[in-house]
Amino acid sequence: MKDVKQQLAEILKEYGDEIRESVKEAVDDSSKKTNQRLRSSGPLLTGRYRKGWTVTGVEETWKGVEVTVYNRNKPRLTHILNDGWTMRNGRRHKGDGHIDAVEEYAQDLLIKEVEEKL
Repeated sequence: MKDVKQQLAEILKEYGDEIRESVKEAVDDSSKKTNQRLRSSGPLLTGRYRKGWTVTGVEETWKGVEVTVYNRNKPRLTHILNDGWTMRNGRRHKGDGHIDAVEEYAQDLLIKEVEEKL
C-alpha cells in the first residue's frame, strides 16, 4: 500500500500536468486571436504586410510557455510603422503604435484565457 507522501505527490503531479496543458491551450488561443487582431488593425499599406503576420508553435521552455507573433514578410517595417521615423527634412513622422495597442490587448486576453481555463 502506498504511503501518503507518494499519493500526494501523484495527485500534485497530475494537477500540475493539467494546469500546464490548460496554460498551453490558453497561450495558443490568445496568440491566434492576437494574430488576427494584428492583421486587422495594421496600417492600410499593402496586403503583403498584413498577410505576413504569423505565429510560431507553442513551445515549453525552462522559462515557461512561449509563442512568438511576428511578420515574416516585412519584419523590418514593423518597428518603423509602430514607432515612427525621421523624414528627409529632419522632422519626425509619428508612428501609429498599432503593435503596442495589440500587445496590451494580448496581455489582457492571455490573463482572461488562463483564468477561464483554470
